[in-house]
Amino acid sequence: TIRPRLVYVSPDCFFDTDYLVLRHLAAHYQLTWIALVTVQGNRVASAGELRRFADEHAIGLRIKELNWRKTSWKQWQFDRNLAIEISRMKHDLIYIEDLGDPFFYALQPWYLKRKSTVYALHDVVPHSTGSGLKSKIARFQFGLTRWMLMRWARHFHIFSRTEYEKFRIRYPRKEAFYTRLMLRWFGPSAALPGSIGTECRLLFFGVVAYYKGLNLLIDAIKQLYA
Repeated sequence: TIRPRLVYVSPDCFFDTDYLVLRHLAAHYQLTWIALVTVQGNRVASAGELRRFADEHAIGLRIKELNWRKTSWKQWQFDRNLAIEISRMKHDLIYIEDLGDPFFYALQPWYLKRKSTVYALHDVVPHSTGSGLKSKIARFQFGLTRWMLMRWARHFHIFSRTEYEKFRIRYPRKEAFYTRLMLRWFGPSAALPGSIGTECRLLFFGVVAYYKGLNLLIDAIKQLYA
């Protein structure tokens, strides 16, 4: 049987999740993975690691490196070339993890097909609630890119039930489905487990930010031991 053709576009901040998902998708689709790698800062994965993974699972891999700010004119040129490349690829479905990129969102109506494009959203509304200038700028950028995306896109993938419920209220005319975000398995812990009666260890993923309520969890654990 002929498998449907899937183009999967993701930035490197999601690669740990992508490894788990792509190996299963490759069994059902003719899969091409467009991996967007940020050159500046710490690499999530080397090009060699990506190629080994793609070869192991028979995935077509196209690595795209970014080495500039999103506000740079180079980003516009990059996005235009990316949109053209995707449009020329034979596909039945395009899956794009939210890029937060206003240039790409401005270009997509000219190059992509709305009916066959699905966007994955991690956050439906911005988490930043600070009153500082940095927080205000972040909320403005989030609102602008989300407005541009929602004007055109129709199909969405949401990663949590809470965010999905927010999405249904905020965008009732859009089509969306919800599945949980998968986490990469890093193998058994090298640390010996402690005794629950004498100590408790917390393993926290992601950026430690006030809105996540980590302090409430720590306070609750202290009360359990009191």
